[in-house]
Amino acid sequence: MKKLQSCGFCLMFMLFFVQANGQSQSLEKPWIGRTYVVQQYGVQNHNFVRQADIALRKFDFEGAFFALENAVAQNPNSPEVLMRRAVFRKTFGMEREARQDLALVNRQNPYLADLYGYNGPEGLWALLDETFDPGALQLNQVDVLDDYYRLWDIRYSERGINKGEMEGLDRALRKVEELDFDAALTELDQLLKAFPTSGLAYDLKGMIYTRQGQLEEAGKALATAVIHAPEFAIAWYNYGRVEELKDNLEQANVYYDRAVQLQEDLIQAQFDRAGVLRKKGGYEEALADYSSILQRSEGQHTAALLQRGVTKRQLGDFGGALVDYNQAIAAHPDQAELLQSRGNLNLVFGFYHHAIRDYTEALQLTPDDPSSLYNRGLAHFLIFDPVSACVDLQNSADLGHERAALKYTYFCGE
Repeated sequence: MKKLQSCGFCLMFMLFFVQANGQSQSLEKPWIGRTYVVQQYGVQNHNFVRQADIALRKFDFEGAFFALENAVAQNPNSPEVLMRRAVFRKTFGMEREARQDLALVNRQNPYLADLYGYNGPEGLWALLDETFDPGALQLNQVDVLDDYYRLWDIRYSERGINKGEMEGLDRALRKVEELDFDAALTELDQLLKAFPTSGLAYDLKGMIYTRQGQLEEAGKALATAVIHAPEFAIAWYNYGRVEELKDNLEQANVYYDRAVQLQEDLIQAQFDRAGVLRKKGGYEEALADYSSILQRSEGQHTAALLQRGVTKRQLGDFGGALVDYNQAIAAHPDQAELLQSRGNLNLVFGFYHHAIRDYTEALQLTPDDPSSLYNRGLAHFLIFDPVSACVDLQNSADLGHERAALKYTYFCGE
């Protein structure tokens, strides 16, 4: 009996010591000099969560379970810790318990589920800013027009077009290069009076109408173009482009296919076909198109490189996506948007410190970019650095970023 009493006393003493020690640690080195409010959950909470992360990396699932239980027991009102336990529970099939944790979290911060990956990679990706527009790296208009000149020269040399028609088309195309579309249309109307079956003239009219946003007129012109010049790949490509802009993806894909069949090296047709395939969920087929473009361009088509990386990300191929992103950044090292995009990739796949480095390098190029500040702020939360996180969110909000201002309210305010 005395031994039992002695053991009971020792246990009570140990519990008291642990509790006192936890309280003293939660009070040591408090954050001071802040102009914003953050909630501190105590040093032990972070230690327990870190222990859980380390245990998971070692496949010590039991150790991770108890570390998270200890973290929640020390502060049952911490939404961050509850969220981590919810993710763990969901991962290991404890769906009911995970939902219980999630319900408590959502009452305090409805964005934590996305931030901590509870809703999968796409949930986190939707939470981030993605400012890079891959379309900015597509073939420029001069490259596209070069295709016209090259193919017309071939047709002229093969006597598929006579001199008068060729000269009229050349005058119209010069006006397109000067962005004088009205003058180009006038030239084409005059040309069609002399050569009413000129499919190439109708194709140019369709291209001009498309650039002016007159999709119905463009469609009529291109429908006539492919009747009179069914072997002209660019006309089929332009027709597909119009159908894609009208959201007729199936028909657009048919026309893009026809363009590529007629001219295998028509890179822009392959590029846009890959985009349509991705919209339809055909990621593997899109990868094949992007890879073909890169092979033909010897890796110089940066838009295809980046879009292939995005497609690989959608398929869960982090390594392959990262290789493509790295090559795109090497080709355009001065584009902060590319660094931010790679940062998002690193963040979604759990490489938080790499993500922060990418955002920081992006901010060195564009110091007042609110999106990079916002994304870096979210990344800081995931490495247990709420002070830096709230500073980034506040700075982003001060630059007019509404999403940052909203997240600051939930993550940093009382």
